[in-house]
Amino acid sequence: MYSVVWSQTAVKDLAEIWTRGDSEVREAITRANAALAQRLQEEPFEASESREGNNRVIFMAPLGVLFQVDIDAGRVRVDHVWQFEPPRRRS
Repeated sequence: MYSVVWSQTAVKDLAEIWTRGDSEVREAITRANAALAQRLQEEPFEASESREGNNRVIFMAPLGVLFQVDIDAGRVRVDHVWQFEPPRRRS
């Protein structure tokens, strides 16, 4: 199990996204954030995609998260959070 720490930038990102949202968006953000925290604690590699350098990314609508894993320290550091619109299903 990994500990998850958030950079000041990531905390600010999340606060801004949450503040902009209406009650439905805020509820989705709260659910996604809780699920992301659990996934990053339990399986940061299996649940994410690699990016340049040591960076990894994970998506859980409506949030995307850029993070790094320090295996030796058993720590995940969240560096950036953003909101995205999931693709719409075709009818």
